[in-house]
Amino acid sequence: MTLLLGFLMFLVSIVFAMMGLGGGMVHMPLLIWFGHPLKPVAQPIALLLNGLTALTATITYARKSMIDWQVALPMAGVTLAGALLGGISAKYIPNNILIILFTAVIFVVLVRTILSLRSKETKDFSDLDKKYLVIAMGAALIIAFISSMIGLGGGSLLVPVLIWLSYPTKRAAAISSFLVSVSSASALAGRIGNLHASWTLVIFLVVVVVAGAAIGSRLMVTKIKPEQIKYGYSLFMIAIAVKLILPLV
Repeated sequence: MTLLLGFLMFLVSIVFAMMGLGGGMVHMPLLIWFGHPLKPVAQPIALLLNGLTALTATITYARKSMIDWQVALPMAGVTLAGALLGGISAKYIPNNILIILFTAVIFVVLVRTILSLRSKETKDFSDLDKKYLVIAMGAALIIAFISSMIGLGGGSLLVPVLIWLSYPTKRAAAISSFLVSVSSASALAGRIGNLHASWTLVIFLVVVVVAGAAIGSRLMVTKIKPEQIKYGYSLFMIAIAVKLILPLV
């Protein structure tokens, strides 16, 4: 069973690394489905694997000069600030209102991403215009704030926002991988003390996830087309929206 779990984690890491994501939304359910308890095993290990997937991809993209640090670092700062404020504010706003609001944001971003599939992908890797950078940072702050209150990572929406601002798709995914690695490290710091799992299991999953992320990030650089990344994000956002709305129905 552990080998099967490792194989599935490997596949998840390949796919999510190609999109600049960590895969935590799939890692945790997989661990639970294979009989591992939530707080002492599934949650901290999922955060660890999520961060390592994104970090491995980040290293690949950084080596290929695909990460614009003048954009990535400010967005990382506002993302962490938004997540902190969201965590503090969560107890004051009903979850149902937050979920409806976040789903509405997903819908707007989804529609804009689908519409962008028809537009020609720019090959210009120049920095975002200062005005657009401010908009991107504001969007990152709001997304991190709301998603933190819900307890859901908002990294998946940052790439479509950057694409919306005419930022190259692959470079947007590369920035996302950096943001996900930073936010995962922050979240893991508060939960690593809860980890009570076999180190053999942890090391095994770390190895397969890092290997999968290395393959996925290389495929993104060399083989994957921008349109395929956009389709992947569209499907992923639909899955998030369904996951959030179903409990309310």
